[in-house]
Amino acid sequence: MIPAHPLLRGNVAEYMSLLLIGSSHVPLDALCAVSLQTFRLFQQPARRLAAQFEHSKSKQLINDASALQRDQLLDKAFVGMRAELREHLEKQCEELNLEPQIGNILVPNLGDDPIGIARRDSGTFLSIKFDATLHKVTFNCGEPARFKYVVEVKPKFNGRSWWYADKNGSSIGGHLEYVAQEVLGALLELDS
Repeated sequence: MIPAHPLLRGNVAEYMSLLLIGSSHVPLDALCAVSLQTFRLFQQPARRLAAQFEHSKSKQLINDASALQRDQLLDKAFVGMRAELREHLEKQCEELNLEPQIGNILVPNLGDDPIGIARRDSGTFLSIKFDATLHKVTFNCGEPARFKYVVEVKPKFNGRSWWYADKNGSSIGGHLEYVAQEVLGALLELDS
């Protein structure tokens, strides 16, 4: 003989209805218990803001690292531009001073302040200002020929390379020898 289960004794229909009612309320009771214990229903905006803050912080770290990498690239390019411009200016001044038409009138001072190139015959001075912070060099000649020329190191869109731009933002194509010719031509009051 098989023993009878305790639920099957008495009113089976009553036990079944209690069982069904109890099982249908379990998800609601669990939700209420969780919300009452930790107030998670009221913390949704706070959690969303916390998640946004965390995302913003990580994004800022990435942006900071990218900016640092870009600045290091531009710093290195500026140092190279500065050395190359000095080399071209010194070489061209030396070559021009050997020409009989020029007659040794150009006096380059590319090491100490004020950095520039002077003309012995007229006293005209081409000042050269290297700005490492802005990654640019400015050539300025006051009298008699008013002249200002700016060359700037700019990052390419990908941030992994750079290019040279004039004051209008146009590319000079990396031709720093041409820049040296232009500024010396202005110092010598030559028409471009």
